[in-house]
Formats: sequence, C-alpha cells, structure tokens
Amino acid sequence: MDFSGGTRRSRRLQVELNVTSFVDIIFNLLVFFILSTSFTTGATSAGLVVDLPAAASADQQVRERDVVVAMTTDGLIVVRGAAVAADALPALLEEWRKDNPTGWVIVQADAAVPHGRVVEVMDRVKSVGIARVLIAAQAQ
Repeated sequence: MDFSGGTRRSRRLQVELNVTSFVDIIFNLLVFFILSTSFTTGATSAGLVVDLPAAASADQQVRERDVVVAMTTDGLIVVRGAAVAADALPALLEEWRKDNPTGWVIVQADAAVPHGRVVEVMDRVKSVGIARVLIAAQAQ
C-alpha cells in the first residue's frame, strides 16, 4: 500500500559535506601546533645542553649576526651545531667575521669547564682581531 497519495517516486538522499567547518578545524589545529612548537634562539647549539653559571647582569640577547661558541665539560667545542677543534676555531671565526663585522662572539661555557680552558678559547677568538666577545651567563 502506498500512503503517499500518489505514485511511487524514489527519493534521492543528497549528502553534503560542509567544508567550511572542516577548514576551520584544520586552521585551528595548525595554529595550535605552531604556537606550541619550541623555538630556539641560537643560545644553545643544536640541542647541546650547557649548564651556564648564574649572573645578575645576564641580559644580552643572541642576535642573528652573533655566533655562539659552546664549551662542554668533556672538552667539546661546538660552533653552529658542529664540533670544532680548538686549532680550527680562529679560521672559522675569521670567515664568520667577514660576513658579520658588527656581530659578537658569545662564549657559552658550562659552569664546570675549567677557567683555563675558557681563557684559551677566548684567546683564540681575540687572536683573529675580534674584540666583541661576551661570556654567556644564566640570569638569576
């Protein structure tokens, strides 16, 4: 029996996908992941963890034109994510200075690195005529 009052017609069910709300969700996820990503400033060299000594006057920010020379307790010297021998440091810094004449060299030594080793690296930096040298410290 047909209670529709007429002939039988097949109805097609039209399915629509609301793309606008889907795009909104994707953009919200994208913004969330961008904001929750950790950014590095160059103060640490490629995931290298250096326990800096504390100082009340530690306020210098690392800029793009600065170079960080990190020193670890096991004697490793790291510049821009690559381990460097102490003898190769002056040549590397001379090359850097050609492109960044107003940049600073920031010596980032672990608190347990012997003072003599830090002075040796600073001497190598100054041996190529770089006078803009800072020692990194953690703000108190």
